[in-house]
Amino acid sequence: SFRFQELRLIMQLAAPSCKGSTKPLQLTSNYRSHSGILEFASSLLTHLDICFPSSFMKLKPDCGLSRGPRPGLWTCKNGIESLKNALKLDERLIILTRDENIENLKEKFKSDIELYDRIVILGICEAKGLEFNEVILVDFFKSAPKHVLDGW
Repeated sequence: SFRFQELRLIMQLAAPSCKGSTKPLQLTSNYRSHSGILEFASSLLTHLDICFPSSFMKLKPDCGLSRGPRPGLWTCKNGIESLKNALKLDERLIILTRDENIENLKEKFKSDIELYDRIVILGICEAKGLEFNEVILVDFFKSAPKHVLDGW
């Protein structure tokens, strides 16, 4: 992985006479996401920091230009059946999951042909750069490999 801290050290060793900025400038204005999403992400990071202190670098929270709709957190009490019911009620919902979990998740919807033909299930790589009004993350941590979960 690449870290700017290591790059700064290399630059200082390569050109000790060059005086550059000792700290990177942190940008906090986010022009892409609205503040509702950013506040939700900040809250999630705060909770992760409480549970896993020192597992990531703390930065100032980003601020968005507009308020936007509030994101929500939803858990399926009845598993896949609750998810099927939600998808039947709202055709705009898009499902995001880990890339390696797409086929497994699609398999769970095969029994409901009407729903299977119209649902959109995307992996994170497929969805990168796309924008959706309503998204549900499904089995994102549950389907992660053990080496990914070890850090959390």
